[in-house]
Amino acid sequence: MRVAISAEGSGLEAPLGINFARCRYFLFVDVDTLTCEATENPWAGALSGAGVEAAKMMADRKAEAVVTGTIGPNAFSGLQEAGIPVFTATGGTVRSAVQAYRAAHLPFLVAPNVVPHSPFSRQGQVHANLVAGGGASRRRRRASQASAGAEALPGLAALAAQTQSLTEEVRLLREKITEMEKVEQRKP
Repeated sequence: MRVAISAEGSGLEAPLGINFARCRYFLFVDVDTLTCEATENPWAGALSGAGVEAAKMMADRKAEAVVTGTIGPNAFSGLQEAGIPVFTATGGTVRSAVQAYRAAHLPFLVAPNVVPHSPFSRQGQVHANLVAGGGASRRRRRASQASAGAEALPGLAALAAQTQSLTEEVRLLREKITEMEKVEQRKP
């Protein structure tokens, strides 16, 4: 199975990329053989459209799943339309994300986990451009966006809890299937 993983470097030991559309690299990993193909993300610094273009790349490159830290609504929608499921992981390396994916320990996302145009995208930290330049009106606008994003968080928290529950159910089902396969193999 070919899985696309957002990364900050070009190998299996690279740190996992926190934000899907803004990571430095996409690693296309065969989860069975651990062979990987690194592709630099040409939209990492784009002003807009990064999510849509990154989702198109995943479909064009025949990714069967995506593993990332966070993903916005445009990228998530594009991946959904292409039939590519999205799983979330936090921290660690690409290798550890692949291992968690293979063990069915990663939550399956049913919705984006970043508020649209939120100033929060790197694990709750405010982007540097909030405080770097832009004048007072820009800071007020960003603060307003941040408070709007915080109001949407209870709904996202409920979705995250539901996702965790579903992920656990999938893990348990996979364990049962494995046990059933072992029993079948023992039969003469």
